[in-house]
Amino acid sequence: MTTGTPVLLGSSEEGFIPDSGATRHTRFGALRLAGAAGAALVTGAALSGTAHGQTQRPEVAVAKQGVSLAAAQALIAAAEAKAREIGVPMAICIVDESGVLKAFARMDGNSLASVELVQAKAFTSAAFRAPTHILAERNAGDPTRVASLPNFPNVTFLGGGYPISSGGVVVGGIGVGGGSAQQDQEVAEAALASLQ
Repeated sequence: MTTGTPVLLGSSEEGFIPDSGATRHTRFGALRLAGAAGAALVTGAALSGTAHGQTQRPEVAVAKQGVSLAAAQALIAAAEAKAREIGVPMAICIVDESGVLKAFARMDGNSLASVELVQAKAFTSAAFRAPTHILAERNAGDPTRVASLPNFPNVTFLGGGYPISSGGVVVGGIGVGGGSAQQDQEVAEAALASLQ
């Protein structure tokens, strides 16, 4: 091998080969190329957001579970059947997991006041993830909390509101009204049992 031959590593089988000007330029070019490739890798990783210390973009949406229209209608039918059985016309409201109206029925002979009350019962049970009569019991000793209720127009502790659950997840609420608190609860419980 001659000394003028470009060698990147500056060695040969016979040992060290002294640099010529051409070899020095070739080594410099190789180092520049390697440096540029390294810089491109670092820049690419930083721009993709995967470099160490970078946070990933958060999920924009989450999947929610809600009561289906078919289930809401089945709940209303079961509640109406139980209300007829006990001889008390009821208003029945089903809301989704966010407390938004999904289905509603008001039986003939039910009072007008029940229309708003059952919606509040359904909303409260879905929002608090508990039956309204249980919320009343839990808060009976807290007059401050009870006094704050008028500040929340869709919240009530009147019996007859129950959360609707599926697989341990609250997917909505049912509100029933038109009878006594005990009758309202009985009708709501019968409706929920129909989905079991």
